[in-house]
Amino acid sequence: EILRCLVGSEMCIRDSMKAVNYLLMLAGFYLLVSCGDGKVSDRVIEDTGNALLTLGGTTPDQAAYKAAYLPIGDVTFDESATIKYGSVGERNLKMEQFLALQEAGLITVEQRERVGAIYRIIVGLTPEGEKYLKGTPLKQGSVAFVAMRGANEKVGKVISKEYVGENKGYAHYTVVLTNITPFGKILENFKEGDIAIENETMELIKDKEGKWKPYTVLDLSLIHI
Repeated sequence: EILRCLVGSEMCIRDSMKAVNYLLMLAGFYLLVSCGDGKVSDRVIEDTGNALLTLGGTTPDQAAYKAAYLPIGDVTFDESATIKYGSVGERNLKMEQFLALQEAGLITVEQRERVGAIYRIIVGLTPEGEKYLKGTPLKQGSVAFVAMRGANEKVGKVISKEYVGENKGYAHYTVVLTNITPFGKILENFKEGDIAIENETMELIKDKEGKWKPYTVLDLSLIHI
């Protein structure tokens, strides 16, 4: 048809191009409809799931986080021993960790005593280190541990999706670590992409426009009743 137009009138060429554009428009419309067939895509879960984990705000400091526990005050530890510190779990502290944080300008370290692998040091937070502070100190015997922001959490990989009726569903996904801080790297050995939660669940609901969103970030007035 187009070949005939090339040797025919200019009007015929314009008509053929309009037909081509119309077909392209139909193809685009089909893709949009197929994406809104009642099943939420992994991309939607990952994008809005990240928002779900940062409901407190959009900056790394306000987002959901994984703590790194820093001992402060008059701290005595044995480098060769793993010690259970109550609710903060087992700790195997090394002098090089404190020195690395001190070199980064995040803590102050004053060494008082050393007998072999046993150290007694005085640890304090600098103003720069205090920017990572996320909680009040937890007393564990003679040691006070403080929760520092070690890494942020975000949706990692979508494991599966299930639907209850036409307008409600659930997404099961992993939660991974991102934005690793010096405290997370040095004290907890956190790495970008480490799995924090192997199977988390997000409730999904379809709004009036037929778009799937996490229930907790929905404007309730948009819910399809």
